Amino acid sequence: MRMLPKIATAAAVLAALAASPAQAAEWKPGGPVTLSVAFGAGGMTDTLARLLADRMKKDTGWNIVVKNRPGGGGVAMLASLARAKPDGLNIGIAVNMPIVLQLIARPAKIPFRIDSFDYLGTVVWAQLAIIAPKDAPYDDMAGFLEHARKAAKPVAVGHDTKPQAMIMSAIARTAGIKVKLVPHKSGADMMQSLLGNHVDASFGGGSHIPYYKAGKIKVIASGNKQRHGYAPDVKTLIEQGMNFYVDPYFYLSAPKGLKPDVRAALSKAINAAVKSEKLTKFLANTMKTTPSDLGPAETEKMMYGTSKTIKVLLKSTK
Repeated sequence: MRMLPKIATAAAVLAALAASPAQAAEWKPGGPVTLSVAFGAGGMTDTLARLLADRMKKDTGWNIVVKNRPGGGGVAMLASLARAKPDGLNIGIAVNMPIVLQLIARPAKIPFRIDSFDYLGTVVWAQLAIIAPKDAPYDDMAGFLEHARKAAKPVAVGHDTKPQAMIMSAIARTAGIKVKLVPHKSGADMMQSLLGNHVDASFGGGSHIPYYKAGKIKVIASGNKQRHGYAPDVKTLIEQGMNFYVDPYFYLSAPKGLKPDVRAALSKAINAAVKSEKLTKFLANTMKTTPSDLGPAETEKMMYGTSKTIKVLLKSTK
């Protein structure tokens, strides 16, 4: 009879332990969840944020408010996010490449670090290509470099982000060619320059794909670490002897210090939204790609890997 109280106590402890995972999965925010966007309204990041918010509302019943906080390629939004309470009510969406570039290029002026956040997942991996006019006398990077060496003036290359310019600068420096970098406001602008033969080559982040499939342009290299599904025969820069690449990811994070159950609930809701039919169709139609959620641990690993990539590019441009 003396054993009964002990047995009852042990049973209660086991029951509590068994219930904890379920309780963790049932975390609900105590107020509106603010999803801050690192860029202005109407852009790709903003559109993805609003698609995510709508799906998460439907799946969870949470009140999710999207707010645009542009500035510094994401620095303004993330600086504010890093100061917020880690209670699950503040999360943000940004793009890895411009953020990590700023952290490395001017660390003293950035009020946060990679480890200032808890990472929740990614939405999509952006495909980056180096493209050329359809009648260009080169089909790959070797041909492009040969053309550049024989050209009477520096070859013009279009870009719309700093990492793209860094890649071409690194290629030019290591290959001994002269390049004129031509900045553009968007991928659509770069396409118009290429189609109008105003540049010898350009970068493409998705808007070029319909033109490639229609035979109006060439893709001479993948600027990512792997080849692209729409052009499986086109080699990466690495495969063509140039150890440079970028892998842009749209990712989500929160202030450092989330409780495990809060982080798990947010990540689960994000993952379900990323896989939704509406977002999948949107990415297929606009970026010609599919959703990609790395999850919390791999997203954090990706951010540190991006740091290594940027350091290689910076070193190669000096």
